[in-house]
Parts: sequence; structure tokens; C-alpha cells
Amino acid sequence: MLTAKQQRFVEEYLACLNGTQAAIRAGYSPKTARAIASENLKKPEIAAAVTRGNEARRKRSQTDARRVLEGLRRIAFSNVQAIFDKDRAIKHPSEWSQAAWDGIKSIRYSEKLAPGPGGKKMRVISRAAIRKNDSLKALDLLGEHLGLFQAPAQQQQRAEFVILDKHGHPVPRPENQ
Repeated sequence: MLTAKQQRFVEEYLACLNGTQAAIRAGYSPKTARAIASENLKKPEIAAAVTRGNEARRKRSQTDARRVLEGLRRIAFSNVQAIFDKDRAIKHPSEWSQAAWDGIKSIRYSEKLAPGPGGKKMRVISRAAIRKNDSLKALDLLGEHLGLFQAPAQQQQRAEFVILDKHGHPVPRPENQ
């Protein structure tokens, strides 16, 4: 069971993740706050309360590694080309697919009506300024997470090539190589 001061320490720690500041805000002496924070965080009941608080925060925010990776994947593999119609004219934003929106960082879009054939009004785009999300950065972060990039010392010294047949299947290498 935590004391009132310990509970306050846990609440303050969860708010700022700084043990010394949490101890001071919980009412401990500023002179001993650093040592008290270190001691408190080593106490099993306080550590368990911090763990429960972090878990509750994660659940409230519904943020986990899976969602972050999914967001990066959507940016990395977005299809901004989907904002154009078959005539290469930009579509109205309400017609864009989710895959197109995933690749867009910001947009300024305006349109005006102008006379068309036979005096009828037709839609004419007057301005579309689009900034794309950084898909290379998203790919870099995904590759790093998956361990695809190794430090030069960890890379293989010899490149290995795989020969594929016309169906895309690997061709066995001769035993003497």
C-alpha cells in the first residue's frame, strides 16, 4: 500500500517521467529529491504502480508498436498518383482514395467555375499545391525496425548472387563454388 506522498510521487512521475521533479512536486525536499526518486523507483510497490500507470496511459492512447508501424507502412507505400484521373487532371479531393491521402502531408486546393461549351458552367481547378509525406523516411524507419540495415562491420564480406530461372525460381549453384 502506497502512502499519500508515494502516490503523489507516482502521479507526478507519470506526468513528467523525471524522478527528481516528481519527488519535488510530491513534497519531498529539493535537496534530497534525486536520492528519494531513485529509492522510490526501486521500491517494488512504487515500480508496480508506475508500470500500471504506463499501461493505462498506453491503453487510453491506443498507441502501440503495431499501429505506429502500420502508419509508417501506409506512408511508405502510399499512392499519390491516385489523385489524378485518366486524363491526368487532378480529381476533387473528395474523390481521392485513402492510399492517396496517406501520402499527402498538406494540401491547398481551390477551384472556380468557368463557362464551358455551350455556355454551361464547368469545374475548373484554379490551384492545387500538394506537399507529399516523406516516404523515404518512412521506408528508412521501417527498414531500421526490421533490421534490414546493418553496420558495415556486420555486413557480409562476399556478395552472393542468386540466379533465377524464367519462372523466378532459384537455380541451384554448382557444388564446387
